[in-house]
Amino acid sequence: MTSVFPFFLLALVTAVIAVFLKNGGFPVLALTAAVCGGVLILLRLLPFFAEVLSLLRSAADTAGLRVDYLDLVLKVVGIAYIGEFCGQLCRDAGENGVAAKVDLCTKVVIMVIALPLLKTILNTVIEVFQ
Repeated sequence: MTSVFPFFLLALVTAVIAVFLKNGGFPVLALTAAVCGGVLILLRLLPFFAEVLSLLRSAADTAGLRVDYLDLVLKVVGIAYIGEFCGQLCRDAGENGVAAKVDLCTKVVIMVIALPLLKTILNTVIEVFQ
């Protein structure tokens, strides 16, 4: 079992450093500290993502599911996570307008990536009702 406390501790230390820097008149350094802390947290999470990916691929193979659909879902989830991370960084920098554009871009990219699956679903529905 993996403990979440190292992640919480890293986040708390990052937040405290960022607050001290911001209140000390160093907003750029505060944002840099926040970005670095966030990247460190993500890097520490990579082995867990790899473990989940391995488990999902194994389950898909066992169930006889098409791996390309699993890959599509994983791409969508990855883009959603990265988009959320980037949007939060923009919000932390006080750029809510840019964050909104990142959110919109994330949604559009996910929609474009999902188009082949949507096409397959629509074709299946059309075949059933013909």
